Amino acid sequence: VRVEVATGRTNVRIRTNSPDIPTDETNICHRAASRYLAHAGETARVAIDIAKNIPVAAGLGGGSSDAAAVLLALNRHFEQRVTPRVLADIGAGIGKDVPVFLCRTRGSFIRGMGERVREIVALPRLHVLIVNPRIAIPTKDAYAALRHELWFMDAAARVDRSRRMLRAIEANDAQAVAAALYNDFAIVADRAHPVLKDIRQSLLAFGADGALMSGSGSTLFGLFASPRMLRVARAALQTRFPAFFIERG
Repeated sequence: VRVEVATGRTNVRIRTNSPDIPTDETNICHRAASRYLAHAGETARVAIDIAKNIPVAAGLGGGSSDAAAVLLALNRHFEQRVTPRVLADIGAGIGKDVPVFLCRTRGSFIRGMGERVREIVALPRLHVLIVNPRIAIPTKDAYAALRHELWFMDAAARVDRSRRMLRAIEANDAQAVAAALYNDFAIVADRAHPVLKDIRQSLLAFGADGALMSGSGSTLFGLFASPRMLRVARAALQTRFPAFFIERG
């Protein structure tokens, strides 16, 4: 993401190498720039160039991280006019996971509506295989599916499963991290796109200690105990799903 700021009446312009990204007011970076200027009480001509590498609507936070980059760039240009807390509030109003990308941390525990971010200092060493089936699942649609299809979403008696994951991470226990994986979005995504379950089961079949969909989807990932096991799984999945985007992390 490259942000250029010039004096003048407020005008935000988006340029991108991806035909899948809107360049009007619906673009998340456009909204980030507009809301920042409004909060800072500034006017400016802002040109934003986006070289898209992360697949669109993949559940990997690509758009949210781009929006966070715009907020940080504008705040740097205007000499930190907006405090970190207010910047996080602006980000949360744009996208649930924007605040986490405003933090310079390797890991975070997120609560509330995404605005409460706590740093996780140490992370266990994990070997990750990422599989994107090139199915776009808009975040808005994913949330709508949760509300309409999962009866337990608003149940007060629900257990906070994220605490289990936090304990596993803080204990530096990779096996416990794999065992604690959970994602409500995966339930409704599997119904709409059965291939997602196929990929997840394939990751487990080739040695992943745990496998799950990332965010609202459709990207899936597997956690492996060793690079060798990951390479075996990667080769198998690339043979089975040659059109999918498959990468290791």
